Amino acid sequence: MKSISLILFVALTTFQVQAQYATKDPANGKYGFSDKTGKMIIPGKYDAALDFKDSMAAVNIGGDFDQMHPFYGGKSGFIDMKGKEVIPPQFNNVMNFNGGYAAVAKDINDETLWGFIDKKGKQVIPFKYYVHPSTPGFQNGVVPIQLKDKEGNLQFGIINLKNQAIVPFGKYDEMDKTGFHNGLIGVMKGDTLGFVNAAGKEAISLKYYFNPEWVWGRGLPAFSEGMAKVDNKEGQIGYINLKGVEVIPFGKYQFGEPFSEGLALVTKDKSNFFIDKTGKEVISLAPYVKAWSFEGGIAMVTKKNEEIKGGVAYGFIDKTGKEVIPAKFEKISSFSEGLAAVKLNGEWGYIDKKGTLVVPAIYAGCEPFKQGKASVYNTEGKEMIIDKMGKKM
Repeated sequence: MKSISLILFVALTTFQVQAQYATKDPANGKYGFSDKTGKMIIPGKYDAALDFKDSMAAVNIGGDFDQMHPFYGGKSGFIDMKGKEVIPPQFNNVMNFNGGYAAVAKDINDETLWGFIDKKGKQVIPFKYYVHPSTPGFQNGVVPIQLKDKEGNLQFGIINLKNQAIVPFGKYDEMDKTGFHNGLIGVMKGDTLGFVNAAGKEAISLKYYFNPEWVWGRGLPAFSEGMAKVDNKEGQIGYINLKGVEVIPFGKYQFGEPFSEGLALVTKDKSNFFIDKTGKEVISLAPYVKAWSFEGGIAMVTKKNEEIKGGVAYGFIDKTGKEVIPAKFEKISSFSEGLAAVKLNGEWGYIDKKGTLVVPAIYAGCEPFKQGKASVYNTEGKEMIIDKMGKKM
């Protein structure tokens, strides 16, 4: 009985300690860390900080948040879940730990160069590389990264923890900057596309195509739930599995999104559908103008409604195609902590997953809920913090 109690105590303590989020401390306006209720656990001390990941949190002193890499200016380091600076702020920038390693940057000869450290602060990869902000870090002991050649051109490669290039720099012209997905990473040579595994081998040969003009603003195709949408030479889309087998044939659909929760959004002859992984059309979206991928068992949709300002109303459907939250809102956001921001009669509030307006639509703007609270704004732009009942905090 004593051992069981001890296990429960450790488990509960671990849970409580791990529930820490970067939060502005009301006492001084600096960033510290709170639990999921918003209670400060580690007092505010930092000018910028990221949520805990891999039991470590990136912190910054003297700088601020950056739109690309996490921080701008000052010095950055890491704390553990007790608030101890196990790696004191000393780097020009850092990225979150992932798999026990973190990318860190120093300015060398007027250039910001990146390397990697372990959780003790020991340097495992030298400062000589360029790391894209979207790169998650080491996955299965390898990371896609960039290095300048003798002419100063950035080249893609993949290195391991021994700083060995398992995919030589310059072998491919482009790589998926978001890293590996389902164990594979998209690579390009010229306009041909294939996929490489964590051993550096071409698991799917360079026989597909990718033209950024066809999918403007998007990165390389990536696997999601064991499927990837790829193009053929004619620009037609199809879906392949992890073995490179064409599961959903090219040319059947003119547009497609990645699979999410077992379904993918596709367009055929100006009609929209959700298909399953066999290619079966399981939901017709005929009543709707537009739809988004499923998340949490529901998908956002829009349909025409002249009574709504802008002529388009937003709602949600479930996986049977049933409209579970009526399309009656002017705008709507994704759900966060069980609530979604909605715009009604020109003002913002929040609904629950039943579509009930739990926070009245009385605000000029609002943000997603995090740790049980959200920022809302009046017409003058003044920020207020509310809880899930709409009560000011």
